[in-house]
Amino acid sequence: METNDRLNQPFEELIEKASRMDEEAFTRVYQEYTAPIFHFFFLRLRDRTLAEDLAQIVFLKAWENIRQLQEVEKILAWLFKIARNTLIDYWRKKKEINVPDFSALESGADSTEPLRPEDLDLKMLIEEIWEVLEGINEEQREVIVLRFFEGMSPKEIEEIMGKSSTAVRSLQYRALTKLKKVLLRKINK
Repeated sequence: METNDRLNQPFEELIEKASRMDEEAFTRVYQEYTAPIFHFFFLRLRDRTLAEDLAQIVFLKAWENIRQLQEVEKILAWLFKIARNTLIDYWRKKKEINVPDFSALESGADSTEPLRPEDLDLKMLIEEIWEVLEGINEEQREVIVLRFFEGMSPKEIEEIMGKSSTAVRSLQYRALTKLKKVLLRKINK
């Protein structure tokens, strides 16, 4: 994944072409950014199919609104903002949030191979991380996921969340403090 400060000139030109409704250019943008958008949803919903569906919705909305993209170098922040709003819309429509299971991992949905021990270890690790992340509020969790799982800069997080740098730093500090307490409680059990 390329971050905003590392966009190379040809990729910036590609995004500019996409913003002029060039389908081929937009397809390449989609290929570049579909994984981080999918991960954004998967880390929150833990449902592979739903994450894929919502990621598709994000790119449909992006295609419909690509002309509104003001600064091509901020495309990732723009896509994450669309993803965040899409997730909020999904939760509003659903009105209840259930915790999906890891059926894709358990069933080996992407392969005909049986589940391997390392897959089980990964599944358990993901579940433990998610359990710890559930110990903090949604905004704090969002900052942690964007910063440490998606590798975004504080500036990008500010743009996605529509918050000041002070607010983002404060959310991150409070989240890390709470995570530390939750982890210490888990370790001391």
